[in-house]
Amino acid sequence: VAVTPPPSTEPAAPPIVPTQTSVTSVTTIEGFLDAARVDKERFLAPLQSLGVASVDDLKDVTDGDLDDMGMSALVKRRFLAEVANL
Repeated sequence: VAVTPPPSTEPAAPPIVPTQTSVTSVTTIEGFLDAARVDKERFLAPLQSLGVASVDDLKDVTDGDLDDMGMSALVKRRFLAEVANL
C-alpha cells in the first residue's frame, strides 16, 4: 500500500523579481541607457546631438556614430544588444 506524504508546511518561495529594468519597458532615452548599463552622463548629450529624441530613434544610431562618441567596444556591445531588443 502506497503512503502519501503529508503536504509541505514550508512557505512557498517568493517570486523572482528582475533587478534590472527591461529595455522593452523604458520610455525615455535616459531609462534605456540605464537599462543597457551605458553611462548616461557621458553619452546622452552626444546621442541627442545626433538627433535622438526618443527610444525608437536609437534604432537608427550606427556603429560609426558610437565610435565617434568614443564608446568602448564593451559598452557598444551592450548598447547594440539592447537596441536589438527594442
